[in-house]
Amino acid sequence: LQAAVTALHRMQEAGYSIDATTQAAVASAYRALGSDILVQRQSLDALPSADSLTSTLIANALMQLAIDAGDAENVILFTHLFDPGRLQIPHTFRPGRTITGIVGKAVPLHSRPQPSNRLRLPSLVRPIAPDAASFTILLNYMAQRQDILSASSLVEQMLFAGVEPDNRVAAALIRVYFSVGDYAAAVHIYSQACHNHPSASVSLSRIAFLPAVPRSLIWTNLRPTVELGNALARGLLDIGGLEGFRLALEIMQASDIVLNSDTIFIIISYLESVEHQPPGDIIRTLRYISDSFDHTTLKQLHVILRSILRRERQSITRSGWNATPPPSSRKSSKVTAGDKVFDPAAGIEFEKHRSLLKPILQSLASRGVRSDRPMVHLRMQHEGVTKGDLNEARRIFQLMLDRGMYPNKYHYAALMEGHALAGDLPAAQSVLDAAIKAGVQPTVVHYTILVNGYAVFFAFSISDFL
Repeated sequence: LQAAVTALHRMQEAGYSIDATTQAAVASAYRALGSDILVQRQSLDALPSADSLTSTLIANALMQLAIDAGDAENVILFTHLFDPGRLQIPHTFRPGRTITGIVGKAVPLHSRPQPSNRLRLPSLVRPIAPDAASFTILLNYMAQRQDILSASSLVEQMLFAGVEPDNRVAAALIRVYFSVGDYAAAVHIYSQACHNHPSASVSLSRIAFLPAVPRSLIWTNLRPTVELGNALARGLLDIGGLEGFRLALEIMQASDIVLNSDTIFIIISYLESVEHQPPGDIIRTLRYISDSFDHTTLKQLHVILRSILRRERQSITRSGWNATPPPSSRKSSKVTAGDKVFDPAAGIEFEKHRSLLKPILQSLASRGVRSDRPMVHLRMQHEGVTKGDLNEARRIFQLMLDRGMYPNKYHYAALMEGHALAGDLPAAQSVLDAAIKAGVQPTVVHYTILVNGYAVFFAFSISDFL
């Protein structure tokens, strides 16, 4: 953030004013730092003076920020910036006053603190025209929500508005169809990109799905790209495991697609979260697929460190709602952390796997890669949950704020869980209230932390009484 602020100052010193195009760039880049109400307001204020292309870029960036924050109300609000004759939030979309974990499994809200910041849309001379990216953003959102009805409505609106669907739209639709179990439709979209790749079509024919129902969207200029291939790989991995992923790689290779960092992230994430492979095996898989660590990404490092820290946590603490050990019984951690070298791993250091991790960390450091919000969350969880050092967890939380990054639901959950494990349930509740006041939408996870905490408290209280 500081480097970006410095660049803006230098731009002004050189005689260039901050205009709508600058706000569009800031809003787009701010996604990595989190949802900032001031950035959103400044972006909205810039819209009346922006040209049509810049206006669309700003509106798209605002929608994406709201989606990332889990703020369905602002997603709806920002769609009102667009020409209603071209893009509207589908009438089937139901955000609801609920806290949701999985779509369809919701817990109604009753009374809880509400965020005080509210945004107002500016008066525009002309509504904003959506582009393919606008529909892609919303289609990916509907894939997350498993909302096929709203996704279908968006496709119809896109066609009516005369927006040409591109490969990004196709990839988003593949994700939508996989998310709702319409595997044949997802594979059918990819197959339409393979007219000039007969060997890929042969591999696709091995997927034993029912024939796809004809859709209104006919792809005329679809070509196999790595984004399409990754969407297919993610879907086949979810339903077919490693065999499904191998088939996806075969199809991608037959389509002349070169794997990228996202492809590697997909497979190592699966190995970590589903196959529960040891960190060393994940690192070796990363090395095997990518040939070297020269282009390792921070997202890939997240997966490795998450695996290491999860095993560390399991070795120190017991599992189960009624198995929380008192702080005095915690085992010592073999993972150390400090601020001497905070980037790129948020100061986390390891005794084990040090030699395997060294070239990855060196590669990221040589490219000036800094710790991001997910990495800070891992550090906070290690300090507050695994080690039970809530003072250090809060210090890291403040350090993140000082770096210009905004906390999300995961950071607040780490603090809540740490307080709940320490038996300080009022503090855990206060963290939740602070999160809501900051505009973070609570999920089932946050309330489960409280429920488990009170269950442990009452279990210990009853045992003491007996």
